[in-house]
Amino acid sequence: MGWERRHVCLRRGARARAECTSRGSCGSSRRFRSHRIDLPAVGCGHRIRTRCGGARGGSAHVDPRREARDTFVLGLTGPIACGKTTAGDILLELGAGERIDADIVTHELMLAGTETSEAIRERFGDDVMQPDGNVNRGHLASVVFEDHAALETLEAIAHPAVCRVIRNRLASLAGQGGVVVVDAVKLLQSELVTLCREVWIIDCNAETQMRRLMENRGMAVEDAKARLEAQPSFEHDVVSRTIDNSGTIYDLRRGLEHAWQELSV
Repeated sequence: MGWERRHVCLRRGARARAECTSRGSCGSSRRFRSHRIDLPAVGCGHRIRTRCGGARGGSAHVDPRREARDTFVLGLTGPIACGKTTAGDILLELGAGERIDADIVTHELMLAGTETSEAIRERFGDDVMQPDGNVNRGHLASVVFEDHAALETLEAIAHPAVCRVIRNRLASLAGQGGVVVVDAVKLLQSELVTLCREVWIIDCNAETQMRRLMENRGMAVEDAKARLEAQPSFEHDVVSRTIDNSGTIYDLRRGLEHAWQELSV
């Protein structure tokens, strides 16, 4: 299928129904900026963010999604450069109590002294390590993107540890109520998908992906294509909703607000 990946269609349960809305071009399209090193998705990980403060404007209204007795796990996934992290930020603003971001725990597991970083050193050698003992993620990314077997080895090292961290965190939140967002590129390939009550995909067209990768992450055309080629499949019967983010940040927020109001908590 190549990097010109077709759109994933909206699904509710096992019933697929198309709900892809075409958008015109917009000169004010929001650019997603990132200074991180992009490693291949190695399963799942977490960044914990919580929503602080009360209702805006002094309102006494409490979102029932935050007060539900049982914790509602909302899976959030989607291709690179489609704005998944921004969508997670908006969901926190809308009332999600916490977000567990897959990328960050992967980075944390690559810090000096962890079992994961030592296993990476043993397999890939000192060349992928920094003097401080942390994994040099940029160099490791360049190695595994050029070697599929090396990528599979990296996933085999990191995936179990990252998933274990997320499962433990979700277990600690059991019974606290509200919505917890699990944000992971390879959510659909992970056992964690079985813990999600709904799964949303943040998608965008291939041209938008390429533009964002080159303009906002400074990638050359061939590097951007390689990142897109390495993306996992996002077709799965458990997908509840696909939200297109080929337009502006305002378009994305409207789509998320609509989906949030329909969330079956």
